[in-house]
Amino acid sequence: MRITLRTLKAVGYRALSVVVQVLFVYIVTRNIELTIWLIPLNVILVLLYMGYDRLWEWLMNHKIGIRYNYPHIPLGEKIRAIIANARPYTLILPVFGGWFVIQASLGHLMIPTPDLALTAIALLSMMLVNAAGNYWNSIYDVDIDRINKPYRPLPSGRLTIGEARAIAVILTWAALALAAMVSMLFLAFTSAAMILTFSYSAPVIRLKSRLWINNITQAAIRGVLGPLAMWTVYSSLGSRILALTAVMFILITTGQSVKDIPDVKGDAAFGMRTLPVVYGVPFTYRVVVAGASLDAAFIAALSLAGVLPWGVLIVYAPLAASLIYFTLHPKSTLTENQLSWTIFYLTMVGVLFGFTLGAWGLLP
Repeated sequence: MRITLRTLKAVGYRALSVVVQVLFVYIVTRNIELTIWLIPLNVILVLLYMGYDRLWEWLMNHKIGIRYNYPHIPLGEKIRAIIANARPYTLILPVFGGWFVIQASLGHLMIPTPDLALTAIALLSMMLVNAAGNYWNSIYDVDIDRINKPYRPLPSGRLTIGEARAIAVILTWAALALAAMVSMLFLAFTSAAMILTFSYSAPVIRLKSRLWINNITQAAIRGVLGPLAMWTVYSSLGSRILALTAVMFILITTGQSVKDIPDVKGDAAFGMRTLPVVYGVPFTYRVVVAGASLDAAFIAALSLAGVLPWGVLIVYAPLAASLIYFTLHPKSTLTENQLSWTIFYLTMVGVLFGFTLGAWGLLP
């Protein structure tokens, strides 16, 4: 490996930081054993950083994002197209977010949950709702995607409309069948989410084409109905989960428009009245920033009132700051939208994670 000036500079900085940490900790604690442990800890941190750095270098060189015919797995082209059309990245929220909500409802970390099979069925049901929604959207937005996202499975021809429709029907009924195995209340929330998901894209109703209604619909599906359904798996509804859904509703209503910014050309051509199309991109930026800031104040007020744990704000604040920064300073990413869209998804999961940490007592 060629040693460059940059490498020497990085090594020198790390060595200097170790010396400063060792001296500081020893002066403050006078504990030689604790001080010595800082050395292997820093070695581990350096190795982790190097591994993380190499991982991102590999990701960027191999172009694994959806634009580059992902997922790169040793399966046939058709199977990979089926997986890609479900938009796996968007399944992070129902799977991880759903698990966080279940754990929060229990009030403490419980692995496995009281009924592992029931938990798995609930998570799978909510994941399939999301995947079905992505399939219905890909079917009814295929003409828009030919302009905005021609690399997707349907406009690129890797998947036919008939194949996608058959899979969408299977996913829809599978999600509802699994929901019925959890409880009638869970089925009610899941059915409502599925109806809105279908109505968002389907012709005639086409909620996506209706200004502000499209934002509110997405907020209702992902921020309200989803968390409420997962909470009811083991617990009864109460003020804490309702407060959390209010936070999620504000975040998604104002923040989800970041995904519409790169799609203005196709959306405008087919009459989609999104915020960027109707009011322009600068206005959309202001809405995202205002919404993220308002939500922070709202979370703080709920925390002061004792309704939400402070953990929500502790996790939300840095993510919201990142969302605001990268909304105002757009950057590309491995996913098909701007980096702000990726951070938006992580912020949704982060709110649920902070809520769970607070419920566990790990954060105030």
